[in-house]
Amino acid sequence: MLPEFYVHDIADFLLFVIQHNPSVLEEQPTKDLSIFLIVFICAPHYFNNPYLVARLVEVLFMLNPSIQPYTQSLYENIEGNPLAAQFLAPALMKFYTGN
Repeated sequence: MLPEFYVHDIADFLLFVIQHNPSVLEEQPTKDLSIFLIVFICAPHYFNNPYLVARLVEVLFMLNPSIQPYTQSLYENIEGNPLAAQFLAPALMKFYTGN
């Protein structure tokens, strides 16, 4: 299990890159990054800090091509991942409803 500050730093860095130089994510979209986001959004019990999951959901939101067109391939990697198909929608519903 990662220390929470690692995940927080990664989320902050991703938000910075998405806002200031999103073409970097388009050049080399990796499955590792999409799996990282999916796993930690879908398994919030790994963290004591609920703000951290909210930060990862914010990263996922910012990756949406309607918000940032340069991130389309990374967003498609997330959408096409079998883990996301099975677990992401229920995890997001749980996050937004607070159940």
